[in-house]
Amino acid sequence: MEELFRQASELKQNSDWQGALAVYEKIYADESQRNNQNLVLSMLSCLKKLEQYERAIEIGLPACELEGRWDAVASLTAWCIYFHHFKKPRQLSAEQAVEWLETIKRILPQSLGLHPLPLAVFSYLGNSPDLMPSLVVQICRLLDPDLLDTTKQPSKKPGTSYPSPWEKHASLLSKALFNAGDYPACFNLCREVLNRNLELSTNADIWFRRRMALCLGKQGDYLSALKEYEQILPRKRDWFILYEAALAAYRLGQTDRSLELALQAANAYGDADNKIHLWELLQNLMAIKKEFDRSIAMLKLCAAIRKQRNWRMDNNLIMDLKAHNIDLDSLPPYKVILRDCQAWMRPGQPIEQNNLQGRVSNLLPHGKAGFIKSENQSYYFQVSQCLFPVEDLHIGLKVAFCTRKSFDHKKQQESVIAVKIKKLG
Repeated sequence: MEELFRQASELKQNSDWQGALAVYEKIYADESQRNNQNLVLSMLSCLKKLEQYERAIEIGLPACELEGRWDAVASLTAWCIYFHHFKKPRQLSAEQAVEWLETIKRILPQSLGLHPLPLAVFSYLGNSPDLMPSLVVQICRLLDPDLLDTTKQPSKKPGTSYPSPWEKHASLLSKALFNAGDYPACFNLCREVLNRNLELSTNADIWFRRRMALCLGKQGDYLSALKEYEQILPRKRDWFILYEAALAAYRLGQTDRSLELALQAANAYGDADNKIHLWELLQNLMAIKKEFDRSIAMLKLCAAIRKQRNWRMDNNLIMDLKAHNIDLDSLPPYKVILRDCQAWMRPGQPIEQNNLQGRVSNLLPHGKAGFIKSENQSYYFQVSQCLFPVEDLHIGLKVAFCTRKSFDHKKQQESVIAVKIKKLG
């Protein structure tokens, strides 16, 4: 036996993992050697090098149950479970995944630094988007957040970063708590994240604050929800955030503020069918404002979207259509209805200056936009704002134009753009 150990050790030192493993297997065949932690550790190291993780787990797990087991044996076994079951997507049932995650936690309790349990949890949840929220909560709670690294991860893209393991855990858990309907727990977790004043990944604080606002809204505290949204909007103006803020204002009876936010949401980038609840809100707001033609236009838009997307038609919508003698089957495409509404959806955008003059200084490669230089200012414009044939547009062309306020989604700040562009000379 001693000679076999010597042979295996020599092969292992020469990185002949397969040869060493063959000798170790001969020794392991002797049942009296099954409790030999040194033998098990040597076999596990070879099996890990050879990526034979299933055999490593088969040998390692019984050894981990022995009294006086070596920490190194438990560590290698836990890592082999991670590599075999979690590092790459596998067809694991939820029950199997939880069982293996609990096994890792049992044989190798979580500790600071690199550990297989957080990696396994994040990998499984990342590859299992359809899990029940309650199960995601259960899996997240296998981790001790106090033992997770709080350092955000660098990104190759300038000005951006990736979440730390601690932030990733908080994000996954808070989303699951919200989706499970546990709004108080979700709110408290998000508030704790923001109160810790840690460096979070790019815009992460916005999404945690938005989740707080959503929780407040779900619990009927629309005033506090709107206050959270008012903190978000100077930095983030996605259509759905504007809509959620508009809905909170509507619930508070702040009709003018709700309409202002809803119209901004209508003009923000996003697919029309995804905005169906926004159109429903605008239908109600226009009715309150006694703009009945516009309210009916929003009713038609909602109905056309549901009809043409084969979505469910609820009873209230059907009753509204009947009350206004609207034939669902005769409605035009919803994009046509929306186009006809766009004129009043963009009311009162203030013209800051009229009759400015300048020259086209740049045309973007896609040919749909460019920049006009006037004195020391550069103004973005869309080709659709040119009141002359597009064929005449070229760099250096002298033009007259007006300006209006807009919002730069890339820079997330207000901007001024050129409109009503006329050719001079």
